[in-house]
Amino acid sequence: MSTELTVVPAEPGALESPAASAMLADWLHAYARRDRSQSLDEWLAEMIERRAVMAREQALREAVEIIGYIDDGHALHDDLRQHRRKGKSRSSWIAQKVESVAEWAQANPADIAAVLALLTGGRRDGVPDHATDGDWALRLPRKKTEPFVWNDVSRIDVATLIEQCARGGSAQDVLDQAGRDLLSEAADRLLADHPQARQLVQDYLEGRLDPVLRNGMQATLASATALAARRGLLGSEVLEFVQGDTVMPGWFAHQTLLGTERMRVLHDLGSGRLDADEALDRLADHTTAMSTKALKDICGRVGGQIGEKLAGMIPWIGPFLSPVGRKVGRWLGDKVGEFAGGKVGQAVSKGVSYVKNTAQKVVSSVSNAVSSAASYVSNAVSNAASSVASFFGF
Repeated sequence: MSTELTVVPAEPGALESPAASAMLADWLHAYARRDRSQSLDEWLAEMIERRAVMAREQALREAVEIIGYIDDGHALHDDLRQHRRKGKSRSSWIAQKVESVAEWAQANPADIAAVLALLTGGRRDGVPDHATDGDWALRLPRKKTEPFVWNDVSRIDVATLIEQCARGGSAQDVLDQAGRDLLSEAADRLLADHPQARQLVQDYLEGRLDPVLRNGMQATLASATALAARRGLLGSEVLEFVQGDTVMPGWFAHQTLLGTERMRVLHDLGSGRLDADEALDRLADHTTAMSTKALKDICGRVGGQIGEKLAGMIPWIGPFLSPVGRKVGRWLGDKVGEFAGGKVGQAVSKGVSYVKNTAQKVVSSVSNAVSSAASYVSNAVSNAASSVASFFGF
């Protein structure tokens, strides 16, 4: 039995409606019951084609992009975790990835690092959730300076700044998640008749899903969220935002992976598997990996000579910097916590309460790194600094 409801747009500025929650529940139920002999991309394309009334070829392209984005994001995260298990630092991994992307994109590593600094969380310093277009980005100084030189010494210094921004951004996301009630009677009713879907979410949060099922569930949630956003079920602000040409299907995958993995880490914290420092460390790894994935996708769309093209990259970078993305990611995380229900949902709520004080300390401790990252971006991309400042009206 389908739980999908008649489309009822959310109130202006809202990021919730009964229809949006029901849509996620309906897609989760369909995924839990799908014929696993059918490939995930074919099944998801059929779902998108039918539910979004989209041409088959376009639906398949969207399904493949979402699945690929999530697969790549997890692969980068696993690679980072393996790197650190060898006793190596997160900053050394960041430096290696910057150089790898620079070589692939035929670009200057300093320019690539500047874009990654924008993506990791440094832009959030002092930017409220209600911020609008010109507030997303790091406020580059108006004065041009000499280009930054990437070398054996500076690469780790810059990578460490980026790492600190990732830690601060992850901690701020946790603080933004705090205060939300994840024990929802409405969610209980939505999944009451769909025990398979509820079990799927519980298994995910408790780490029992194998990677293939986990990635498929996240791709399903991303596709359902894209449809809800395009139908106006997440409010007028999100609807207007996603109608832009540069909000690609991968953007929904990006927010889904960050939002759902945050809930999984918070569950592990609330159930005693991690302490607060370990939880924030895990979240910083996810932020770093997903920012690196976004970096590679953006560079792939723009091509080489990144420094000369930064102003032209803003339409592609902007969606990843906007507070709208953070709202969508939090909403998805909330839904996963609510759908889990019972002791699993309670563990997530406990995790949020346990980590708040530590998260606040991290946000405060990295404020200097955020300021330094802003200066670095200006220095590294000297050819574009004035045009970027002009773009944002500085």
